[in-house]
Amino acid sequence: MTENIKHIVFVNHTRALHGSEQVMLTTIRQCSAQGWKVTIVLPQNKPDEGLENALGSEIEILYLKYTNSGGGLLRTFLVELYNLPAVYRLSRWIKKNKVDLVYSNTSVTLPGIEAAYRAKIPHIWHWHELPSEEFGWSSSSLMILRHWKKYNHRILFISQNQKQMWEKSLGCHHIANAEVVYNPIRTICTQRSEHEGSIRIGYVGGFNERKNLPWLIQTVERLTYKYNVHLFLYGAKDEKEKAYIQSLVSDTKVLSVYEYTTNVESAYANLDIFVLPSWSETMPLVVLEAMQAGVCVLQTNHSGMTELMHDNKECLFINPENPESLYQALICCMDDSFRTEIAMRGQQFAKDWMTKNKYQQNIISIFNRILNVRQWK
Repeated sequence: MTENIKHIVFVNHTRALHGSEQVMLTTIRQCSAQGWKVTIVLPQNKPDEGLENALGSEIEILYLKYTNSGGGLLRTFLVELYNLPAVYRLSRWIKKNKVDLVYSNTSVTLPGIEAAYRAKIPHIWHWHELPSEEFGWSSSSLMILRHWKKYNHRILFISQNQKQMWEKSLGCHHIANAEVVYNPIRTICTQRSEHEGSIRIGYVGGFNERKNLPWLIQTVERLTYKYNVHLFLYGAKDEKEKAYIQSLVSDTKVLSVYEYTTNVESAYANLDIFVLPSWSETMPLVVLEAMQAGVCVLQTNHSGMTELMHDNKECLFINPENPESLYQALICCMDDSFRTEIAMRGQQFAKDWMTKNKYQQNIISIFNRILNVRQWK
């Protein structure tokens, strides 16, 4: 390998393809476009759920036996022991292959920072999630992050709100070497589906508890007593999950549930209204994708999106702590002209955001600044 070709290693805790992996893929492609060599480290003991196919054949993959950190204090300790052979193997591999920088995706991916520290090379840590138990962190297990955050050249957050929540949880006023980099969004090419009859309300994403789907389902069912509406949910893992969601309504005719699809364009094209009812979000890509597709968006106000958008302008914000807020917002959206106006403003916002938010340039600038540092302390 010639001296001027940099070698970047990415470490991920899963082989699935979720929002944080989409952002990581954008980063990987930008590194490849610089002419840098890219290797990604994935857990061999977890199932292939789409990430490898999305990577393409030109990206080298290194499989190691490790798992994600987090949970209670005992689990955190046991995971550290379990991951230790992978950390030693990765640090030796880094030295042997003259790696210049390690990038770890999400806060629960610790083998990357631990191996980079042992190999004495720079490390970037991209935290997409919130400091909560759902993402694997209890108050007791956070101590391991308090330790390892000191050994980073950069910790990347995806919103100011998320950064402040982490600072509060870690008990510090300021996280050194922290930087906010807003997520990129992929281009969504859709042609709106023409349909008559019911107004189509929908959601695209995971079906976990944080997404608060029962609130959406119950509210839409209540709406059916006054309006002709239908609810479409995209993202079930399997038939069992579909059956559970369908059991939440008394009239299954008002609800259609579909398994996860990579063809999100067809999902957005089918909708008049997109709803994100989550208890909490960091910087949800689905919101900007739905806006880009020309769909009227209702989204939780427990999100970093409140930093970027205005209520009743580009979208409608709903409060998961006030169940009536979703019903009232949907009532407003039953008016065709109001719904169309919100959708048009949202679509323009998404277009402007794609132009203004220079994620690719920003992330490469961060990589270059770190790679130009001569000594790693």
